[in-house]
Amino acid sequence: MKKYIYITSVLLLLACGGSKDAVEDTRFKRKPLVEVPQQQLDLEAMMVSAKMQQEVGKTSEAMEQYRNILRKSAGYAPACYEISGLMLQEYRLDSALAYAQKAAGSDPDNVWYQRRLADLYMMKKDGRNLAETWEAIVKKNPTTLEYYYELSNAYLMDNKIPKSVEVLDRVEKMIGVSEMVSLQKHRLWEAYGKPDKALAELEKLSDAMPQMTKYSAVLAQQYMERKQYDKAKRYYDRIVEQSPDDEYVHISLASYYKAVNQPEMAYEELKKGFMNSSLDASSKIQILGSFYTDEEFFGSCAKYTLPLLDLVISQSDDKSAYALPYAGLLMHQNQYAQAAEQFEIALQKDSSEYEVWEALLICLSESKDDQKMADYAQRAQKLFPLHALPYYLLGFADINQGRYAEGEEQLRQCVKLGFPKGYLEAETYGLLATCLYEQKKEDEAYACLDHYLKLRPDDAGMKNNYAYYLSQSGIRLDEARKMAEEAVAAEPKNGIFLDTYAWVLYKMGLHKEALKQIEKALELAPDRKALQEHYQQIKKAQ
Repeated sequence: MKKYIYITSVLLLLACGGSKDAVEDTRFKRKPLVEVPQQQLDLEAMMVSAKMQQEVGKTSEAMEQYRNILRKSAGYAPACYEISGLMLQEYRLDSALAYAQKAAGSDPDNVWYQRRLADLYMMKKDGRNLAETWEAIVKKNPTTLEYYYELSNAYLMDNKIPKSVEVLDRVEKMIGVSEMVSLQKHRLWEAYGKPDKALAELEKLSDAMPQMTKYSAVLAQQYMERKQYDKAKRYYDRIVEQSPDDEYVHISLASYYKAVNQPEMAYEELKKGFMNSSLDASSKIQILGSFYTDEEFFGSCAKYTLPLLDLVISQSDDKSAYALPYAGLLMHQNQYAQAAEQFEIALQKDSSEYEVWEALLICLSESKDDQKMADYAQRAQKLFPLHALPYYLLGFADINQGRYAEGEEQLRQCVKLGFPKGYLEAETYGLLATCLYEQKKEDEAYACLDHYLKLRPDDAGMKNNYAYYLSQSGIRLDEARKMAEEAVAAEPKNGIFLDTYAWVLYKMGLHKEALKQIEKALELAPDRKALQEHYQQIKKAQ
């Protein structure tokens, strides 16, 4: 027995009165019947039942019904597809793949079967079969862009980057140059080690979309790095044409003009960039500091840098807003007095950062402003009692004023605090030795000097001082002579070192050799009173 399904069940009878002469109207003529075998109807009914079981969560019953379908019709594609899905839910990838292959093989025109197969190849990281599957999908659906992207990714997984790019080229022919496709091709060529091809993709994108200045900026920067300055200039000019008020393009153009040895043009471009209020003063200071070398900043390019600094300062009402970076820049250029002024301005706004205090103290010590240095060191000591530098500088100031006991107290506090990574350790022991020696605590002073020279064994100045102290005490003269000789060898034209060497020889009773050395010393430093006194004593002993 066969059943029949009508493609349309609409049947209109013509009102022609049954006359055999009437003209037949074929517009509503019944279409041919489509005959469906009973087995097909049974399979479809079983599929509906299995799917209902699956929808209500009875996956085991659904699975059994799908298997029954396959027992009736091995390779029945819909059942294979549904079993594949259930296997996938249980992460039984090999079984899921086997059924997906059967479904796709039975009905290769069904895109859903092919996509299930592709998903499983993706999960199993099978790039070769994944690419083949997507090629088949694309072939049957040549206008669906999404499938081309999937195919490109499949070739990428299979480590076939040129093939991946070829697929994107096909997309580009369909839709024209686009940001997404060009950037992906750029990344692919970069990964493949083809920087020229990667750059060509960006060029194509920039030419197609000149209004997108970020790509022109990348191209200009890459050509600058390659020292292809003419090509870089082309893209900088394009940015200026599209965005003449972009402050960063002017700063980049300044780098271009510096590279091609046009400092005046570099200055003009920096000036244009700095005139833009979008850049804050701190950023401008940082740019200025990195653009010029130390020598250029205060030397060969000072006629450009100083006006630019004045421009930055004139634009800011709040001096403290740029004081800290400006101070850092000046400090980096060894302009310690000017840097100290800026650090003071910064501290007026915020005095909570020890690093700012430390930088200020260093600047004041380097600029020889001892009184101000001592004042700020006292304030820093109260605010930050666990940091050594304020104690060290106060000890230094005490020594300069001849307050050796007070200096010793400050320096011993440094020792108590310790010396992380050796910071200030040698310097502290050197000053402490001076304090102790001047208080007639020679043995303690010598212990400090021994410690210092372990840390700084090549310090000729400290060897000279140590040798002189020992000669004055008349002890360990052989050691004193060795240190004095090493100091003179390091600086043979230093009159003070020669004087110490002569005095050690004199204390050892080597008067003739001492006279020879003191005469050399006087030739180098004839106006030093101490040398003249030593000369008279040594000469008298002849």
